[in-house]
Amino acid sequence: MEVILLKEVSTLGDPGDILKVKNGYAQNYLFPQKLAVRKTSYSLSILEKQKDEFTKIIAEKTKNYSKVIDRIKEIDSITIAAKASKEGKIFGSIKEKNIEEHLSSVYNLVLQKKNIIIPHPIKTIGEHSVAIMLNKSFKTELKVILEAEAL
Repeated sequence: MEVILLKEVSTLGDPGDILKVKNGYAQNYLFPQKLAVRKTSYSLSILEKQKDEFTKIIAEKTKNYSKVIDRIKEIDSITIAAKASKEGKIFGSIKEKNIEEHLSSVYNLVLQKKNIIIPHPIKTIGEHSVAIMLNKSFKTELKVILEAEAL
């Protein structure tokens, strides 16, 4: 099914993009969330009228995203202290929420939890790589260094 995006969907594209997606994805997620509409001649005519508005939105988001990515590249790595055993395993795990809170409190950098991609929860002391994906074109890596907290 072909759809026209009304809002940005980080894994698909920007407002105004015409995409082919599976029927179930469109009907169960995109349409109910009002993220997209079905591609028809009527929706294409409306898209043409709103093209300038979408272009402004995309330009503004691109500017903001590039600033955030540049800031993350400046930071390069963050250090988080966690209680750990003698073998180097931490009690609990570090998840997206922990990294989001650390970036917010220490660096005053606001990200959403969905923008931080960790393949699996971090459970050991040391250096780990975490992906930051604001949308499909703005991605970067951030090093997370876990240190043992003094007990």
